[in-house]
Amino acid sequence: MPPYLIHSTMAMGRVVDEGGEAYDVDRLFVGDHSAIPNALGGQNPTHTGQALALRTAEAVYDRYFGR
Repeated sequence: MPPYLIHSTMAMGRVVDEGGEAYDVDRLFVGDHSAIPNALGGQNPTHTGQALALRTAEAVYDRYFGR
């Protein structure tokens, strides 16, 4: 499978919200390249994936463990 096909399969705004939580399944969070909304990320989207994972982790903490 070409690497570009793994992006946007669970696109933010369509399948998951801005915090990475799925609309249809409670407490299901997606924090990888599949949540990138438009399959962009450049030649090496590693930093984009890392930033998305951090953002998702912060959303989990804020929503379910509070600050």
